[in-house]
Amino acid sequence: MDTASRWDPQTGQEIETNVPGQDLLFVHLFNLDLSKGFGTFYRRFRTDINGLAVACLVVIVLIALAKGILLLP
Repeated sequence: MDTASRWDPQTGQEIETNVPGQDLLFVHLFNLDLSKGFGTFYRRFRTDINGLAVACLVVIVLIALAKGILLLP
């Protein structure tokens, strides 16, 4: 899980990637390197942070929608 890889549909195999932003936040939870600054942290875990932000927004919208439905007469 420490090696970044992606699925190649043409060959049907996983290939290693060196694209920044593909580290897994959960795997590196105790090695975040926050002393290097938030910019480095974001660039390292960009995919996970963006996914977490989108998931939080979806949950907030669903809660607001449910609250709005409850307030209907």
